[in-house]
Amino acid sequence: MALGIGSIGRKEGEQWAAKLEEFSSVCDGVVGQFGKKLGVGEGFVTKKSGVTSWGRQITRQFDKITNGKNLDSPALYVQGLSRLFQAAQILDEHTKAASQQSIAPLYAAFPADIRAALDNKLRHASEFFAKVVLTFVIRDMALLLDKYVKKCEKWLAE
Repeated sequence: MALGIGSIGRKEGEQWAAKLEEFSSVCDGVVGQFGKKLGVGEGFVTKKSGVTSWGRQITRQFDKITNGKNLDSPALYVQGLSRLFQAAQILDEHTKAASQQSIAPLYAAFPADIRAALDNKLRHASEFFAKVVLTFVIRDMALLLDKYVKKCEKWLAE
């Protein structure tokens, strides 16, 4: 789609919508599996459908991260967050392209119903990052700062 080869039409829009739907299922699966446990996802509307194979895969990856030694190193944690947010930039670029006053030519080529569906799916992905990922990261950073302050207080007391 991004290569500019051939024409952009309904078929390509439906394929992009299907990929966004897969990602949406992953987001819903993460909220379903970890929302209550981590205290995130409040107000994030989840669908009643079951967790897809993508959701199961991401759940296994999260389990490996939280049970392994990956979180022992603040540098690895920050690198992981950095990679996540860099990869999420593609969603931001598509959201801007689809929702700006002057729609990007790629999105303008899609039929109106496909554009509306894509806009809803991109909005859902944005809500996931805003209400789940960022909430978790900010709470986690607050905990890390609290621990750092306590260590500094002990150091100053000595």
